[in-house]
Amino acid sequence: MCNWCATNWRIVGSAETINSIAESLNKLLEPTDIPVCYYGPTWLANGYALLNGYPREQHKDFINKIIQGILQPNIDLRGLFDPNPWAEACLGIERPAEGSRFVPYDTKDGRQGLSFSTQSAWDTPDWLKEYFEQITKKNPNFEYGYRATDDCGNFFIAFNSTIIGNTYEISCPYGGTWGTWSPGQEEEFLKALESFIHVTIDRDRFAKGDHSQIYEEVKKYNNTKEDDEISVYIFKETLS
Repeated sequence: MCNWCATNWRIVGSAETINSIAESLNKLLEPTDIPVCYYGPTWLANGYALLNGYPREQHKDFINKIIQGILQPNIDLRGLFDPNPWAEACLGIERPAEGSRFVPYDTKDGRQGLSFSTQSAWDTPDWLKEYFEQITKKNPNFEYGYRATDDCGNFFIAFNSTIIGNTYEISCPYGGTWGTWSPGQEEEFLKALESFIHVTIDRDRFAKGDHSQIYEEVKKYNNTKEDDEISVYIFKETLS
């Protein structure tokens, strides 16, 4: 069985571009006779066809051939789209909440934004990154970012972390997420962590990307707590 990767995405750009992408993704949530598989109507394959502008009959034929095993695309389409912007990695894929939609919003710099998640086998869908890269090349006003992890915590990565934000997280298993911080808020994150573990974090080590002290001290702290453990997640910047 594969590890399931949850990727939280944020895209920003002109209203025309963002609304067009949201419109395509929202078609996944509308009644249709397009076949579906285990992943449901928001299956990545359906989203791939809609985002790439497949005419209806071509879209239907594409999906049918995948289901029947006639077509085996050289891209990984195992997984689904989810309007939830902060979907979490889990052992089994979770379907989007009933009635949810992909809803654009105004950004502080006068652009439009759209936040959503994908749940996919093993890793972030490369084809979706490439799709957004192509838009970026044609439209410099467009930007995208994401953060991703899998259900086993094998990696915590972020691309364009200033776009996606929430790259530092302290989670309390019995009380849900306690807090998240974005690039530029490192000191706030460290002070919040220190308030839990009562140990001073070496700022120089942290600034150099050495997080070993944090994980060591959190482990020590958790060994003394039976019902009040914490988890710390730091999403490291990746180049792609």
